[in-house]
Amino acid sequence: QLKFSGKQSARTILNVVGFPILSKAFFTANPFDSSQLNPPLGSSAYKVGRWSAGAWVEYERVADYWGNDLPVNRGQNNFGRIRIEFYQDRTAGFEAFKKGEILY
Repeated sequence: QLKFSGKQSARTILNVVGFPILSKAFFTANPFDSSQLNPPLGSSAYKVGRWSAGAWVEYERVADYWGNDLPVNRGQNNFGRIRIEFYQDRTAGFEAFKKGEILY
């Protein structure tokens, strides 16, 4: 839990509010410095779905996301699933792009 004394600069406070919200219970059971592949809990409109370590990850939209009806989210989070593929070699990634296997 974070408490401000009132002596912090506005910049410090703005930096803190940019941090993601993380579950203390999750990271107590799954230490951050351990080498596990358990997807962490989050508070965004997407959660980690299927994945292959070092190759790709898919994020699935959370149907009951707490912020769906906020005005700031209007027009956001329109995709049911987002897939990110990782390439160790830029040439291989560019060839996959030219072939049409990835969008950008």
